[in-house]
Amino acid sequence: MSGKDTAKVGFAISGYFGGGLASANAGDPDTKALQYSNLSNAHFPNSNYSSSGGLNVGFSLDVLFGKKRNMELSLGLLYLYSKGTANYDGFHAEYEAQDAMGNPFRRLLTATHASETLSFGNVLIPLLFKYSTNPDKKLGAFFQLGPVLSVSATSSGTMNATMDFEAVYHYDAVNNKYTYSPTTAPGDWVLTRQAVAAELAPNQSVDDYFAQHYARGYYVGLDRSQTGKAAKISYKIGGGMQIRAGGVYRASKIVSILFGATVIVLSNGQNTHTYTPISASNDLNTISLSNFMQGTSSLLTMQAGINIGLQVRIIK
Repeated sequence: MSGKDTAKVGFAISGYFGGGLASANAGDPDTKALQYSNLSNAHFPNSNYSSSGGLNVGFSLDVLFGKKRNMELSLGLLYLYSKGTANYDGFHAEYEAQDAMGNPFRRLLTATHASETLSFGNVLIPLLFKYSTNPDKKLGAFFQLGPVLSVSATSSGTMNATMDFEAVYHYDAVNNKYTYSPTTAPGDWVLTRQAVAAELAPNQSVDDYFAQHYARGYYVGLDRSQTGKAAKISYKIGGGMQIRAGGVYRASKIVSILFGATVIVLSNGQNTHTYTPISASNDLNTISLSNFMQGTSSLLTMQAGINIGLQVRIIK
């Protein structure tokens, strides 16, 4: 067998940069992990995720093989960044609180609007197989496919919420006083937007009614707005798949320019812990926002877009 017929092996280093559409979905948070005092009722709406794009940048070390060295096996390092928004409008929790007189009552917390503007970061190790056409010509095409290992995945961002804080006082007929109860019964004093509106005259304001009762020490309020930093979440090691395809321009025997499209799909998990996405002091003077995604157990991210790359053969 002549030397011309034997398979040839070469080595190269490649760099890539790309960006495009991105999406992330962590599903619905788990209500069982909510941490409120005497939580009696909780509801999460169907979570709504949207994206505003992302980018990726990385490099790889490549082994070229085959008679024309038009096949490659690459091991690389890639950073993936995506931005998105998660909406949780309609989050509701009922728990025990205390008014200015020291009376316990059931607080009804409803987020009429709640959203998180999130940034996702992911450090990946791709192991990809690549096939290129027309290895002896200036122009060619390539297809690259393989698994990726996610070694570091995080999410962080900013929360924004508009909330109603309503109340139900349970009347204890035996002791002749209002107290806390996880359920509503006849004779209870119900301080909710709907109940108050049904009792007021047409020319009376529900907002004024709530403001007047708050001033008297009954800690209720409507349309309270708050913005806060979402707590950073770190996910477990995960995995996924990457596909690249496009064209090759061989500027010289050593340097090639690659251009085309990339699709990356990843899945990461996390251990859910008890969490309080919205917390408030009894008097509502302090309202804190945390992160709804603390109550989710997995994160699925995808990025699809264009990319450009540069490959340099270091051993021909």
